[in-house]
Amino acid sequence: MESTKILLIRHGETEYNKIGRLQGAIDIPLNETGKLQAKILAGALKNFPADIFISSPLKRALMTVKICAEFQGKDNIRIEPRFSEINHGVWSGQFISDIGKNYPDDFKIWQTLPHKFKMPGGESLNDVSIRANSALVEIIKENPGKTVLIGAHGTINSVMLCNFAGLSLENVLKFPQDNACINLLEIENDDRKILLKNFVDYQTTREIKTETT
Repeated sequence: MESTKILLIRHGETEYNKIGRLQGAIDIPLNETGKLQAKILAGALKNFPADIFISSPLKRALMTVKICAEFQGKDNIRIEPRFSEINHGVWSGQFISDIGKNYPDDFKIWQTLPHKFKMPGGESLNDVSIRANSALVEIIKENPGKTVLIGAHGTINSVMLCNFAGLSLENVLKFPQDNACINLLEIENDDRKILLKNFVDYQTTREIKTETT
C-alpha cells in the first residue's frame, strides 16, 4: 500500500510574531516578511506536490497555504476550523513580556509545564488536542496514498506532532515550531514516521532533503 504523507506547515511571520504579542485566535495577516517566507516555502515544496490543500481559517495560515497552492497551479483549499490556533483568552493580544510581569506564576507554568495550564478564559492543550487531532485522523483516513498539505499554527502543530509520535502532552515542548517551518509525516499501514520536524533550513538552501529523497 502506498504511503500517505502530511506536509504540516506553520504560517509565515506576522507583526504580532515580530513584536512578541500573543495572537492565538486573533485573525492577524502575514506581514511582508511572512509573505516572502511563504513564497520561499512554496518554491521549496516543488518536489513535494500536494494532492490536497487544507488550512486553518485564520488569515495568516490561509495566506501561506494559498501561496503554496498557487505555486503548484491549485486554487481549491479546504478550510478546517479545528486547525485554528489555541485561544489565549484574556492573554490574547498582550505582549509576552507583559504577561510575564503581570502573571508571573501562571506564566512560569505555561512556559515549563504547558500541558498543566489552561489559558485564563481560553483553552488548554488538551482542548486543542481533542479538536486538532480529530481533524488529522479524519484527513489521514480519507486520503490514503495521497500527499496532503496542512497549514496551521505553532501550538496546533506542536500538539499534533506530539500525538502523532505517540507521546503524552507533557512532551509538547519537544516540538517547537518556527514561522514557515515544514514537518513531514508519513503513514504506511500502522507505521508512522516524522521525516522532518520544524525544518527551516530550506529558507537559505532552497532545498528540502529527507531520508526519502
